[in-house]
Amino acid sequence: MIIGAMNHPGRDPVEEIHWIGAHGFDFVDLTLEPPGADEHVPGPLGQLEMIEELLRQVPLLAFHLDSGHAKLEGKEDRWDDYLRRLGTRLGHVHLSENDGSADQHLPLASAPFSKTDWPAHIAQLKQAGYDGTITLEVFAPDRRHLILSRELLRQWWDAA
Repeated sequence: MIIGAMNHPGRDPVEEIHWIGAHGFDFVDLTLEPPGADEHVPGPLGQLEMIEELLRQVPLLAFHLDSGHAKLEGKEDRWDDYLRRLGTRLGHVHLSENDGSADQHLPLASAPFSKTDWPAHIAQLKQAGYDGTITLEVFAPDRRHLILSRELLRQWWDAA
């Protein structure tokens, strides 16, 4: 069994990582999602820059790339930036679609006015050398949309 712990989002993330590691947990599930989670990181950093700084300070740390969050950061899709700057430190991926207004957890390629080029995103992920776990974070009422998202992901992966 592998047991990890999630950091408390209201505490300094670097201190939390060190504390969890010092207490014998196998991994840290680091979250920076809640509003105000960046208050412990000095300077005017965006989420990408904050993660980059945490990875610099904690060399054994890997990061979790969430396509929905990357698309909403700064009102632009920063997927390319994350993979270009941090792809070698990628530990897990969440995939879902949104229309750019909120983290909606829609099926892949389903938002009518989305500019996400999913085949290109998946090709970039594969080209970055990632072959780890991917979670489809799809919360559609009809569960067949989750199955369709899985099939699309497999097609894009195989074509990359």
